[in-house]
Amino acid sequence: MKFVGFSIWSRRNIIRQIRREEDNGKKEFQKIVKDKMKAMGFKVSGNSIYKILSEDYVIGLYLIHRSYCKGYVIDVGALYLPDSEKWPIRGGLDFDWYLSFWFPKKPGDNILKYFAEEDYNELDMENLMDYFEYDTRTKEELEILLDANIQKFLLPIYDKKYPIQYYEKRNSDLVVQRWEIVDKLLPLGNFDKDKIYNFKKKWESGTRITKEEWELLDRG
Repeated sequence: MKFVGFSIWSRRNIIRQIRREEDNGKKEFQKIVKDKMKAMGFKVSGNSIYKILSEDYVIGLYLIHRSYCKGYVIDVGALYLPDSEKWPIRGGLDFDWYLSFWFPKKPGDNILKYFAEEDYNELDMENLMDYFEYDTRTKEELEILLDANIQKFLLPIYDKKYPIQYYEKRNSDLVVQRWEIVDKLLPLGNFDKDKIYNFKKKWESGTRITKEEWELLDRG
């Protein structure tokens, strides 16, 4: 019985040690990201990192911890006419437009080569990219990946028109957003309001929509 008790106690100590190491890894990762963004003029509130560009436009990041994979995925997004009730941002769904930072499965791989084309297929990207796991990469590798992601995803949305222009080219990405987002953004761009509303109603009704119909929606 003493041996069993010792075994259980040792197992608990091992679990505690693993959790301490994971916590240290998370804190180090958060510090690297937050320090970099603070240097770019962003403010930090918990895992929300944001920059108010005007009274009606905010851009930001959100660090989402995935405990099951010991890593993070970073959402980057834009919010129009910010509502104080939305703060702090708790992930991509709090933005009016967002994408997630990608990290190559192979540490040291150049992320920019995967985004040579402006119009890319996110499903294909999932085969090439992975969540950042903070125990598999060095600080130098992480900073290289952050810089590449910032260059690709964050810098474009400093332009207030970018998210709207993105949705104008990809109506299919707009119709799957919440109704309040659709209602807010339609007046801000060149959209066929009736077409988007009708398509969204069809999608939400559970009606089967073919690939050709989605493509036709984007072609206008």
